[in-house]
Amino acid sequence: MFLKWKMSCDSRRCTDSKMTFEQLATIWINEHCEPNYSPIVVKNYKRILNNWLLPEFAKIPLVEISPLLIGRFLEKLKKSETKYKKRQNNYLSNGSIKKIYEVFRDVIKLAYRNDIIEKDPCSKIKLDLKKEISSNEEIHFWNIEEYTRALSLLEVEKTSRALVIELALKTGLRRSEMFGLTWEDINLEDKYITVNKTRQLINGEMMVLPCKTQSSIRKISIPDSIAEKLKKQHLENMDTEYVLQNVNIESVTAWFRDWVSKKHLPKIRFHDLRHTHATLLLSQGIDVKTISKRLGHSNISTTLNTYTHVLDELDHNASEVLDKISTPACI
Repeated sequence: MFLKWKMSCDSRRCTDSKMTFEQLATIWINEHCEPNYSPIVVKNYKRILNNWLLPEFAKIPLVEISPLLIGRFLEKLKKSETKYKKRQNNYLSNGSIKKIYEVFRDVIKLAYRNDIIEKDPCSKIKLDLKKEISSNEEIHFWNIEEYTRALSLLEVEKTSRALVIELALKTGLRRSEMFGLTWEDINLEDKYITVNKTRQLINGEMMVLPCKTQSSIRKISIPDSIAEKLKKQHLENMDTEYVLQNVNIESVTAWFRDWVSKKHLPKIRFHDLRHTHATLLLSQGIDVKTISKRLGHSNISTTLNTYTHVLDELDHNASEVLDKISTPACI
């Protein structure tokens, strides 16, 4: 099937009008996704296809997929409950709907670029989602007082897991990025970290994978406090390749959740440590471009969209500053 399709596309016109969405989706996964994305990303794409897209479009010829059909599908998604067992009876979040549609759109674009279809039905689709943010999509973070208290409490913890929490708070690294750090990535003299890979638990096995995106490969500075703790960690783990090699990637999340509860700190997720890092930097006047680079975002708009709540507050504060400026005395 693929050879026939490929030969017809090479002649600049694909004549197989019977090709179904499922057939092209399989080609998209095998020929585009698997060579270019990490196994965990490919796994997520397959999950979206199997859970949401194939049940609706599998046997439909690509030439028969119309804007009307797509629109009805999107309306159905808005009324659908998530398939995650831990979130039973919850509707799909805006983020989940967007991701499902992005996968669908990428398959359709492949069909359009290779002349399987004459028009792109997605070009007439406007993804109109409610602006309300569900509890699963909200950004949670600690304020300055909570951040300071957390750091004080971490100082008395005699465990490497405390270092993981502090490292996340002071660098904004993703969990997989922290566990991918080797001692060669740490420059203690000039105090910076090079992020160039990740380590993730996949099917029970720790795997070294590329960074999430090209922009995720970056060099970020670290404060003296982190440099000193990393120096101590190195002295105690001279025989390890990875900085956090002796820390279990899964148990650290559970430990953090229990620790937050025991210390009566505001409940946040592990990933919210990254949000805390970015939010506090914004509130202290660090420019968005610098923060975006530290976080490894692909573009500055990602940072702006993610931390709108802080920027709105800063805008409000800016207007109040103007009122505090004294009016020049009349001469």
